[in-house]
Amino acid sequence: MLITNLINVDISSGRIQKHYEDKGYSLPRRYDKRGRLTVRKGTLMTVAVSDLPPSSGLIVKYKCDMCGDEKSIKYEHYVKATHQGICGFCVTTKLQVGKNNSSYIHGEYMQKGK
Repeated sequence: MLITNLINVDISSGRIQKHYEDKGYSLPRRYDKRGRLTVRKGTLMTVAVSDLPPSSGLIVKYKCDMCGDEKSIKYEHYVKATHQGICGFCVTTKLQVGKNNSSYIHGEYMQKGK
């Protein structure tokens, strides 16, 4: 479960500006020396985490649904994770045990005993 709801984003890049304009955000634009309407370099804007692009490398905090620990992770890793909201420790120790393990073969322990 994500703890971070709002995050500050640098909106200097043109692709980022287009992404947030498509999401409905109004950007703080100004005219430069040449008369072009631009966003000042280094401008930060507060946006909802759900509006971040899936490839965003910003750090977000989440709470593990199994152990309850608070963890920090890049948003792109959180989106791509198979078990969203569960920390890596819980995935390897609690979810991939016994029949949930991909290398589990039913009855293998009986064959080793012979």
